[in-house]
Amino acid sequence: MNNNQYTNPYPPGYNAQPGFNFNQQNDFQNPPQGGYDAYTKPMHPPPPVPEYGVAPDQFGQPGQANIKYNKTPKFRDLWAAILFLAFFGLFVVLAVLFISAMPSGSSKPTSVSSTFLTSKNYITLGSVIVVSFVISILYLFLCKAFPYGIIVCSFWFSVLFFLATGIYYIFAKIYFAGALLILFSLLYAFSWRGWKRAIPFTKLILQNVLQVITKFPSTIVLTIFWSILAIAFNTLWVVTLTSAPNYMEKYQTCTTKTDSNGNTYRSCSNTNLVLTYVFLAFTYFWTIQVIFNVLHTAICGLFATYYFFDGTPEGYPTKHPLLASLGRASTYSFGSICFGSLIVAIIQTIRAILNYIRHSDDNNIITSILIVCADCILSCIEALVEYFNKYAYIEIAIYGKPFMQAAKDTWHLIKERGIEALINDSLINNVILMGSFMTGVICALLTYILARVINTSLASNSSYLVGFTFVGFIFGASVFTTINGVVQSGASATFVCLAEDPYAIARNKPELFSQIAEHYPDVVRGIHY
Repeated sequence: MNNNQYTNPYPPGYNAQPGFNFNQQNDFQNPPQGGYDAYTKPMHPPPPVPEYGVAPDQFGQPGQANIKYNKTPKFRDLWAAILFLAFFGLFVVLAVLFISAMPSGSSKPTSVSSTFLTSKNYITLGSVIVVSFVISILYLFLCKAFPYGIIVCSFWFSVLFFLATGIYYIFAKIYFAGALLILFSLLYAFSWRGWKRAIPFTKLILQNVLQVITKFPSTIVLTIFWSILAIAFNTLWVVTLTSAPNYMEKYQTCTTKTDSNGNTYRSCSNTNLVLTYVFLAFTYFWTIQVIFNVLHTAICGLFATYYFFDGTPEGYPTKHPLLASLGRASTYSFGSICFGSLIVAIIQTIRAILNYIRHSDDNNIITSILIVCADCILSCIEALVEYFNKYAYIEIAIYGKPFMQAAKDTWHLIKERGIEALINDSLINNVILMGSFMTGVICALLTYILARVINTSLASNSSYLVGFTFVGFIFGASVFTTINGVVQSGASATFVCLAEDPYAIARNKPELFSQIAEHYPDVVRGIHY
């Protein structure tokens, strides 16, 4: 490979033509949020030496970014942020009312709580969390050292995982789901030749994502803190949910009825309690979505800042790019994140209501079938919306767009790069799935051993021991998935940066650009809006 490939910011074989041809973007398509001055994206083919974030009359010497930092970014979708804060504020009020109304506990602890909630078991779970954290970090270094091998192994691991799950369902007499999983695993295996061609590209993406994580270890610290935040909210929500019936009992109405045999019975209903449950479910779905989408947006903003500004003469536009990105996601772009999260939360709430109706009316076969069909359709819609939103949040992280504008541009991205994005995401997800499962198994084994050695009373009850071992598996897999979720966010952000403005990366990361452009020229072909 000659040196011209590293200095020429265009794909091999392209001859730059003199002159400039700019296509001014709309008002919302401003450059990477952090915020920067009005930005003109070059049409394809691009001008010889356009500088990212610079208007034509602002060009300085070639290779200089001349980017001005805008300290007055705009608040986007403010109405959604206000609505979310109002709902969350009402949830906090209800939590205080419900929890404070709970009678002071003087009841004897149950056998289950006295068996599980002991200091020895706390030590065991604490050890599991520490071990899962260590494994998660080691797995990141393993992926960095052997990316190709990890991707290949994770692909076949996914095939075996789905096949084993399908066989288990068959033995459990859940024939339809088992047959579908077995069929999917076989089709997945037969598609290996097609997937294999995409592995080198995913390898490059994975290597560069891990390079950024190594450069900014604060990303791992942030994910751990965010996990603690999510656990705290989950705990508060569960306590609020379980204490709601006691407080809402005063709104219950009861009537005396007579059955067909002449026997009288008392029938009670509490509409206010049902509405409270619906509100709590909706608030939970919305809040959890917002919590993790803020983290995803902050991580993506850091990756965009790295690819567009690392190595430039001016350097980063801020001293702490991750904190700056988190600040923007939590303030100026918070409304856009709330907007996108609201859509998913509504779908999830409808699904929860349908499932409640199905389980409360299980004797009506026709109703159950209709609800199952509706839930299946909504499940597919939810998955598509979540996948779509993931890329919309990246647009928000990079450019600070309102959600609707980000969604519109994401649609263009998916139309032009949908297959490549799907393949890249699937291969990265395989890597995370394999690591998560392996970490869960190791932590489950550790939990089992420690429980038998430290807590003999727990080990004497096989049912409790199995349940506690499963808890260890969940803890280990959850910690791993949370920490390594930064890899998924980083990989998606890298893909979008390559698709949105490949020539900014060509200037700042010429090695990465030339390697991708040489073998995958379509990936670095700019998106046309």
